[in-house]
Amino acid sequence: MVGAALTFQFHYTDQILKDNGMKLESLQNQWTSFIDDARYQTPLDVWVTTKWYEEYFKRDQLSGPPPTQLFLLHPTLVYEHLPDAEKGSKDDLSLAVEWGGINWWRKGIGFSVASVYKDRKSEPAVGHGLMIHVKNKYSFGYIERNDGDNSFFINVDLMELFGNKQEKYDKYKKYF
Repeated sequence: MVGAALTFQFHYTDQILKDNGMKLESLQNQWTSFIDDARYQTPLDVWVTTKWYEEYFKRDQLSGPPPTQLFLLHPTLVYEHLPDAEKGSKDDLSLAVEWGGINWWRKGIGFSVASVYKDRKSEPAVGHGLMIHVKNKYSFGYIERNDGDNSFFINVDLMELFGNKQEKYDKYKKYF
C-alpha cells in the first residue's frame, strides 16, 4: 500500500514540477520578448507603468511583463521637417518630450501626446501634437504651432541605441 502511495506521489510531484517548469519557461520567454521588443523606458516610465499595474505585479504568483507600457515626460530626439521654414532650416534635429503615452508592445502600436522644441529664427520654437509608435522601433508625428507653421517628424531614439536592455528588466524586478 505504501509503495502504491509513493508511486502516486512521485508521479503527481513530477507532473507538478513539469507544469511549473513550463510556466516558468513561458514567463522567461515573455520577459525576453519584452526586453528585446518593447520600447525603451526611462526610470520614470518604468515607475508609472509599475504603479499602473501594481495589482498585477503584487499577485501571489510570478508575473510576466506588463501588457502595455506607459510613458511620462519621455525625452527623445526627432528629425523634424518644417515646410514653411526658411531655406536651410526646414529639416533639423529637434528635442521632443512625450508628455504622456501608451504602447501596446505586443501589437507594436502606441501613441503619445508630445511637444517639440527647436529654436529657429522666424518660426515658433515650440509646437504640440501627436506621436504614433509603430513596431516598437519607429515613431512619427505631426506638430501644430500657433502661427500655422506645422511640422512632421520621425524619431531618433538615442536611448534605444545606447540603453542597456537588461537594465529595463532589472528596473521592473525592483518593483515586484
